[in-house]
Amino acid sequence: MDLVRILLIESNPEISDLIARQTLQPLGYQVEIAGDSSTAIQKTIHVMPDMIIMDLNMSGLSGKDLLVAFSSQGIDVPLIIIAESGQEEDIIQAFRLGASDYLLSPIRETEIVSAVERVMKQVQVKREKERLGKKLEKLNKELQQRVRELTTIYALGKAVTSITDQRILFDKIIEGALYITEADRGWILIRKGEPKTFYLKAFRGLPKELEDNINKPWDDGLSPIVALSGVSMRIHGNPLKKFKIGQLGSSALVVPLKAQKEVIGILVITRDKAIPFSQSNQAMLEAVADYAAISMVNAELFNVLERRAKKLQEVVNNVKKDKREKAQILHNLNQEVKSQLNEIKEFTNLFQDGVENLGSDQYEALTSIRKRLNGVINIVSAVSAFQESTAKLQMVKVDLLTLAKNAINRHMEKLGMKNIDINWNFPSLPVLVEVDPVKIGQVFDTLLMRAIEDCSEGCEIDVGITISGIGKVDVTVIDSGAGMAEEELLNVFDPYYQIIKLKDNQPNKLFIDLVLAKEIIRSHRGEIGIESNPSGGLKCYFSLPTA
Repeated sequence: MDLVRILLIESNPEISDLIARQTLQPLGYQVEIAGDSSTAIQKTIHVMPDMIIMDLNMSGLSGKDLLVAFSSQGIDVPLIIIAESGQEEDIIQAFRLGASDYLLSPIRETEIVSAVERVMKQVQVKREKERLGKKLEKLNKELQQRVRELTTIYALGKAVTSITDQRILFDKIIEGALYITEADRGWILIRKGEPKTFYLKAFRGLPKELEDNINKPWDDGLSPIVALSGVSMRIHGNPLKKFKIGQLGSSALVVPLKAQKEVIGILVITRDKAIPFSQSNQAMLEAVADYAAISMVNAELFNVLERRAKKLQEVVNNVKKDKREKAQILHNLNQEVKSQLNEIKEFTNLFQDGVENLGSDQYEALTSIRKRLNGVINIVSAVSAFQESTAKLQMVKVDLLTLAKNAINRHMEKLGMKNIDINWNFPSLPVLVEVDPVKIGQVFDTLLMRAIEDCSEGCEIDVGITISGIGKVDVTVIDSGAGMAEEELLNVFDPYYQIIKLKDNQPNKLFIDLVLAKEIIRSHRGEIGIESNPSGGLKCYFSLPTA
């Protein structure tokens, strides 16, 4: 168990000794003691305890005043109050100000332990929510990166088929390569002549003094090695300083452009910081390199056609006026035109009939691109990772009414801040269900938070629990807020819809918490839904089997 820090605010040394030294410290709790209000506030801010135990009858600043001070400082810590018999009104007011539990004087060790253990459940839930929040944040960043990569690859694919100016196309390829790998500069080298000399054809981010090297031979130290081996290379830090490229960055990734298993170009990117490029960066850059290689093959095909067209034009211009020569020339032209039409048809079929008609190297390139694109699409679908959260349920028999009331208590402060009235209609007898109380508590939190977010100041929220039929209990959370668009209502539980919204830069319309809630309820053999409330706002509901 993680170390639990408890701040005890008590001016009576005997009570402090009973709670801290005699009861809690032997159980492994770390207890800090504050004997007055000023010290209590300072220690709360400095220590940030997991729990506070406070005497309402402190001298000087009262316990209720301390609660108000904690709230104004944004301190949200579960709090147990100590009160005297007859202070029921003070206890109720303390609960309204955020207290979680209470003890009546004279207090006994067993009562202290029971109260602390009850509040500890809230602490554990809070820690689990924080852990899940960090996990979701990490997942969101990964999804954003994958969407960014997929969008860039898709755009480059369209550019290859629509842009005929190779200079512009190379600029876009470098721009896309820098974007998806978060690099600082990059360049493309193209092989010309023999021996295998590579010329600088396009670049981004190179120093001014190197910009005049465009269309000139280029040797950065790594490109010749990659050209010879035909294998991508990643290098960073001190090893990179041994090469010329070390003057242009502290981390480099060099990828060959291939056609028919032959290196026809090099794509290079660098970073100023010595942050190594990942395997994922290499895979994405190799996909970009495949597009660059295809564009070069396409350009060569068009050049061949253009040269032959010029040759045909020369033949036409040199036709003699003699009829027999004209006839022969026309015959030759006719055959040549037919040949050209057949070649153009073959080039068209090359792209129309599918990758199986491409040359082996182009086939491998296109297959590689498609495989990599399929791989990126499979990582965004990682909301299935949410199912892992329901894989190990700690099933116990509990009162559903208690879980609901605890959830409402957890949100009382937020309700008060927005001046939202909350009403509940619960059965008079306990409703026993066999569930994982932590996860069902998360579902209550999710629906209550959705209702609070949907509400403006002065709205109302109604929470209802009813037994419907044999062995089934229904829970409803109804608010009178702004409601939700029909498209969103139809897709709130769809993880793929969340990814589309993320791609459209609409993070405020993500409902990952509802996707998780659905998985939790489904794992409990229940049902969950959300719909528009006829009188305005939203109606969220779920059902569970009774124990």
